[in-house]
Amino acid sequence: MAETNPTTSTDARAAVARVGLADIGAGEPRRVADENDLCRLWATRAFSADDLTTTDGHAVHVVYPGRRTGTGGPDFRDAILADGAGRVRTGDVEVHLRARDWIAHGHRADPAYNRVTLHVVLDDDGSPCLRADGRPVPVLALGSALAVPLTTADDRPIAQPCRVAPGLTTDAIRAIVRQAGRTRLEGKAAALEAQIDGLGAEQALFTALLDAAGYSRNRRPCAALAERAPIERLHDLLAGKGTLRAESIATAVLLGLAGLLPADAHDPLTRLWAEYSDLWPLSPLRGDVWVRAGVRPANRPEARLHGMAVLAARSARDGLAAALLAPLERHDASALVAALEVHVTSAAPAAVSGSKTAKTALIGHNRAVEMGVNVVIPFALVLAHTRDDAALEEHAWRTVEQLPLGEDSEPQRAVLAILQGSGHRLRKPGALDGQGLLHLHSAACGVQACWDCPLARGAPSPFFMSLTKRATSSGVL
Repeated sequence: MAETNPTTSTDARAAVARVGLADIGAGEPRRVADENDLCRLWATRAFSADDLTTTDGHAVHVVYPGRRTGTGGPDFRDAILADGAGRVRTGDVEVHLRARDWIAHGHRADPAYNRVTLHVVLDDDGSPCLRADGRPVPVLALGSALAVPLTTADDRPIAQPCRVAPGLTTDAIRAIVRQAGRTRLEGKAAALEAQIDGLGAEQALFTALLDAAGYSRNRRPCAALAERAPIERLHDLLAGKGTLRAESIATAVLLGLAGLLPADAHDPLTRLWAEYSDLWPLSPLRGDVWVRAGVRPANRPEARLHGMAVLAARSARDGLAAALLAPLERHDASALVAALEVHVTSAAPAAVSGSKTAKTALIGHNRAVEMGVNVVIPFALVLAHTRDDAALEEHAWRTVEQLPLGEDSEPQRAVLAILQGSGHRLRKPGALDGQGLLHLHSAACGVQACWDCPLARGAPSPFFMSLTKRATSSGVL
């Protein structure tokens, strides 16, 4: 923000007092306000909420300012905003002191900001605000609507839309969370059942595992790769091969179809791919469809696909379904995770492992847990339903109750914070608890459906459970 002489005019003095840049006429100057101050102001709604208007003249009402992320990406997730006609929309909010900072910070070309529905700024300098997908983002300039000096916005409590019913015990809350987790998994099973009907059990399982193994930004190319790599054809190719040979062939095939092999014709994997490239009817993907920017080494597509290649090689004789359902029949959650984990070995191809990736697992413990709970458990529930196999269904539920929590997420932490703020702490939440937290956030917190949230009501309503199960199965949640 440009420096301002507080003695130049009455308007200038008022502006400086408003944003808290200086204590006019009294002692030492205050600290300079920054974006964190504006984020706190937005979170606490320390501004005049009446008659807010975007720079293009549209009214906006802040129902819920969103969750402060504190990490990469937009500053606030899942904000709830309404327009002048009362239409409600949910999206992300990005905060800057000046409108031009959207471009200066590189958001114009970053797909991570494609859910931003409002750009909140202190001062509007007329700079355009476009997302990477080309859509314009409305700009809301709060400079004239501040109710307190910007540097004192943190004196107010953070806006929180959710409350827990006072009569609930912690045990009752855990029961609600786990029931929500079961509902989420049943919805996933329904979605997977449709995939099985269209692709067959083995290919649907492989496709779902490939989707779960990949980094979230690479879900689309993972789906395209699954179409190009029929798992049964790959298993036929690997049949009878030794372990290392099978892993190398599977790695060359998946990376070749993904367009991720080195251009060097002398590279071992590239040479191996040349031997088998004509066995696949669809052309390989382009390497530039994969997202690598900002992705940790363990999540890079080369590492994840190498891990999936090892899983394909392991299961070449009996198939993926048989290999992954066996631990469930013993209620052995640890064995299920071990069956999905893939560690780097000394025999890992240099083009894949690399100096950074080789220090990590290709599919680590937490990711293996996520693949188990999000894919294998729903897959088992589908088979149990179609085969009328009550024993398999019981095995699946008993196994998921033993699985630990895998990779936690912002929505899970947000619901845990709400519970803790109400005096409840879920100790050592497991995978089923984690699914329940995600489900509650998606179905209630994320859309501010407090009126029907089981934590606010004290029990799940039939409407909530049926609606959210249908939404999960359709891919909405």
